[in-house]
Amino acid sequence: WIDVPYVAENIVINTGDMLQECSKGYFPSTTHRVINPQQSKNVSRYSMPFFVHPRDEVALSDRYTASSYLEERLKEIGLK
Repeated sequence: WIDVPYVAENIVINTGDMLQECSKGYFPSTTHRVINPQQSKNVSRYSMPFFVHPRDEVALSDRYTASSYLEERLKEIGLK
């Protein structure tokens, strides 16, 4: 984990598994975590999930389409 400093009008993005696959690891997948700063700093943080899934037939890599990748991940975590 790294502490991301507050900078006004900036957005911090946690990328997901599919973006990691289609970027060949350039954008690593991250686990989402938000911790509010100390009360004495009088700064708020907001965490908003935003999920985007490409059409099933979109090729993420030589190995996967969006659909095949999702199916594999759902099996790995026991949801299929």
